[in-house]
Amino acid sequence: MRRKKTVQNVRLVALALLASALSACSTVEPGTATPATSNPAAPGSTAGSAPAGSGLADLELCADFERVAGQFPLVEIKKREPESCVGKYDLGDDNRITVRMSVFPTLGLSKAVPGPDSEVSNITIAGRAALLDRKPAGATSCAVRVEVSETARVDFVGVYHASLDQACDAATALANAITPTLPTE
Repeated sequence: MRRKKTVQNVRLVALALLASALSACSTVEPGTATPATSNPAAPGSTAGSAPAGSGLADLELCADFERVAGQFPLVEIKKREPESCVGKYDLGDDNRITVRMSVFPTLGLSKAVPGPDSEVSNITIAGRAALLDRKPAGATSCAVRVEVSETARVDFVGVYHASLDQACDAATALANAITPTLPTE
């Protein structure tokens, strides 16, 4: 029983890494990376981590995860790479959906690269154009790609070994909670 759980955990981690690698694929963009600045919201404010129009460079991804953690069972929130935050959507009984939010400040929806088995459909999240990409990096991964502008997007990814539908539900729920606070460029 313990070995079976370990194998499942290894598979889940491998799928999460594959999803992260595939969804982060892009063309090389010239320039120099600069750190984001901090814009904390006032206590009790419902504002997001970046004011409208300020651009994705000011977005504090993990702050958005922390902000919605009270609405969702998000645990183990960690920053990954400069433009990505990862957490676990805790279902209880050691069942967790790996979720990730990634920013693509120079790649709009039209530049999203589907996986070989992707099932992509157009959807709307909080009034914005979005893509639901089922299976972008395997049979248990799901991505909700939300348009910020023609040349920028934010991806919400869920990976869960037991259910593609639950992975999509988690990614969609996070997208619906965080998207209203995203900047408009």
